[in-house]
Amino acid sequence: MSEKVNEELATAISDICGSYPLVLLFVKILSNSNIVTNKKVDFIKFVHMKNHAQDWQAVRTSWLKQVGIYLTKDLDLIIGNYLQTGIFHYVENDFVTDDIISAYEEIVI
Repeated sequence: MSEKVNEELATAISDICGSYPLVLLFVKILSNSNIVTNKKVDFIKFVHMKNHAQDWQAVRTSWLKQVGIYLTKDLDLIIGNYLQTGIFHYVENDFVTDDIISAYEEIVI
């Protein structure tokens, strides 16, 4: 396919279902899921932390103040007592605290 057709197809898919299924599709096509996903799971998935995407009726503003957030020493992320094993897409910049950055720095750097 030409580059123009690829761009038009990507735009059409994105307009219909948002960018996330498109990202997952490209990860699968490029066969690079091993470098962008959690090796503890067998398939690509993600959690989108917009209130309406989680169907949280009682949370009207920030979920950060209403749901427990835990990060283990092994960098396992637990949100509201649920272990997150896929791509975790947060939309609130306050989610990444200095403590979270420090925990990753200790392991990664």
